[in-house]
Amino acid sequence: MVIKFQDRGVNYSLPASALNKSVAVRGNVWTKQNMSNKTSANTIHLVLNNDYNITYELHPLSRYYTKDAKIPVDKIIHNYKNPIKLATWQSGSANAVRGWDPAGTLIMAGELEFYWN
Repeated sequence: MVIKFQDRGVNYSLPASALNKSVAVRGNVWTKQNMSNKTSANTIHLVLNNDYNITYELHPLSRYYTKDAKIPVDKIIHNYKNPIKLATWQSGSANAVRGWDPAGTLIMAGELEFYWN
């Protein structure tokens, strides 16, 4: 099943047949704008079940993102739960709040394929 993520914070769901199973995720995510921070960095994650304790990192901390540059994703999600969404985590600095999606500074999109049996 292919899901086209259009923005952070929007929930998407897989069919019930995927629940509690291992799900392979392949595809790309990207940012919708350039980002260049001198002091803080952002990661891109998939969040499961609206629980920020259950996340899968798609891209490690980076201070620089280029608009529309494809970031490849190849992950296995164990014990899948609905819904899923893209989110960012910011490392924080004197000028930036530390935490999840603090000000929506990094807007993302993606096209990910999900496989399970």
